[in-house]
Amino acid sequence: MTRRKATLARIVLAAAAAASVATSQIPKEWQLLADAPTVTAVIDDANPRFTLGLHAELRDWGAGLVDGGLLIAHVTLHARTTGTSLATGRLVLEPSAQPTGYALAPGETRTFDIDQPVFASCTTSPCFADATLRIERDFQQDDPPIDITIVPSVDASGPGRDPNPGTLRLTTAVAVP
Repeated sequence: MTRRKATLARIVLAAAAAASVATSQIPKEWQLLADAPTVTAVIDDANPRFTLGLHAELRDWGAGLVDGGLLIAHVTLHARTTGTSLATGRLVLEPSAQPTGYALAPGETRTFDIDQPVFASCTTSPCFADATLRIERDFQQDDPPIDITIVPSVDASGPGRDPNPGTLRLTTAVAVP
């Protein structure tokens, strides 16, 4: 094959590849995100446990299945500067998460993103997901109280077309000890 024919063959191949990419359709997918208001609390010797209920609701996503979603609790723990020992305890997002332990020195701040898959088995509208976030503090002699800030969110996605991908809502409820 001559050099000219080889070059021509490469050009034809490149043009065919470009035409193939140009005519390919990227699958359409909807995605929704919902946030709930930030929740704040304090745990200490008198109130060593905080419980937050989370309720997510997905409606009217159209034809097709839901690929799934993720319920996320972004938690910030801040040990106050009083006390001299570590504040220890755990965070649990139920029903499925394993406990996540923490240990905070006075004045220390740590953040955690605790998540749980949701909506994977949705076939009809509406679809619901419920979870409970528990934050517990162990009793230690002279440990500091802990300020808690929780930013809850949820997302969902699936195949389908805009402009009406549906609605997603997230609500919270604080359990009174």
